[in-house]
Amino acid sequence: MMDRSWMHITDRLKSREYAKGVKDFITFARSHAIGCDKIRCPCRLCSNNYWLPISMIERHLFIKGIDPNYTAWIFHGDEEALSVSDDYDLQESELGDEYIDDIDVMLEDIRAGKFGNVASTESFHARVSTPVKTRKRGRGLGKSTSFDQLRKHGKISLKIKDGETAPCCEKCTMFTTRVTWILKHHADLSHPNWHDVPNHEKDKLVTRVRADFILDWSKKNHRSTVMKTLWKRFNAIRYDLHKIYMQYNTHEEALANGTEMVNPQRGRSYVQDGQARASRQKQQTNHTAGRTSFVRLLEIRYETEPNLIDFFKDVRWSKKKGKFVTPMTEEHYNLMVAKLDQLEPENRTKEAAAEIFREVLGHRPGYVRGLGEMVMPKSSKDNTEEWITKLAAAAEKHEKDTQYYKSLLDELRGDVRVLLEKQAKYDNFFSTYMSKRQSHGESHREADQGAA
Repeated sequence: MMDRSWMHITDRLKSREYAKGVKDFITFARSHAIGCDKIRCPCRLCSNNYWLPISMIERHLFIKGIDPNYTAWIFHGDEEALSVSDDYDLQESELGDEYIDDIDVMLEDIRAGKFGNVASTESFHARVSTPVKTRKRGRGLGKSTSFDQLRKHGKISLKIKDGETAPCCEKCTMFTTRVTWILKHHADLSHPNWHDVPNHEKDKLVTRVRADFILDWSKKNHRSTVMKTLWKRFNAIRYDLHKIYMQYNTHEEALANGTEMVNPQRGRSYVQDGQARASRQKQQTNHTAGRTSFVRLLEIRYETEPNLIDFFKDVRWSKKKGKFVTPMTEEHYNLMVAKLDQLEPENRTKEAAAEIFREVLGHRPGYVRGLGEMVMPKSSKDNTEEWITKLAAAAEKHEKDTQYYKSLLDELRGDVRVLLEKQAKYDNFFSTYMSKRQSHGESHREADQGAA
């Protein structure tokens, strides 16, 4: 086993030993990934969760650093004694790669048990007129390895923050992958979309998810996390199957080749993909986060992103182009910064930035603009109660101020009363004095006249 002490070197850009270690790793990984142009990225941020081009991985290892805990390179050629099936290995690449799904197994399940009109004794592949293109797998165990290793010790814990509907911990990808596996093996994929799945079937799928993960079912956001993930992954699997269906020239040809995944009544649902693509092209506030949820990104970058305004720029800034992804995004960011600069330095807190963030992006019922669908907005009831609490606090403050100023007024009135009394005494004294002086002056004048 080659020396891997270089993985703990912090001065990556200046260390020759680190550069040599990266070169050795790339050579080792490339030798075990023959025929594949992408491998798992072992940098600190990706943590072997994403498949990236080898050249990009080399840059990641220098800029972000390799995960120092990844000493056994099991995803890049090292052997591991434990042999675990990776039937549900799902790669979620931020570059938009296709999912690596076990379509063969899924179609076999559909062919054999889900659709009565399809003969179960005839091979699906023997009847396919157009070959299905699949991407080769890289060597190494799939992410299901870590799931099985943890699951044998009991249910797997998840970290789901209040107000969010997605795990923000490092097990978020494992959760999504497991839900996908459950859907592939236990869901009736003949339904055109998740909303058409009967409630009793949904309940069975939810029960399977709850059997694998520790969830607080009394919390609304935990329930929403499971239901939303099932919904998104069900529709994603259906889309993957639809891509296979679209390789046939006609609907009749697809039916003749062993599957009834789509019938004429359901055909209209597949038009939505083109409509969704056209809608995405019209968006004016796109982001660069890829498939990673904002909830997970917020957790990863919590210590490096001072506030939501900086996070808004980070996930909407194209490093390749050196600018914002759209002019509207840049306009929103500049407006946020301008509003934040208007505050005093001591008032530029995270809470103030979050308030400006919501003010600029606006409000839409049931959705927090700028943070994706995995963040739950405050309900109108909560907003009303919060507003009532603020009003009550303001009223209490004003009542205290009123009592304070009233006491000041009473004190001032007392002082004025005393002052008026003193003024009256002074006026009386002055009047008496002037009278005496006047009478004394007249007596002197009379005396002077008599003497003359």
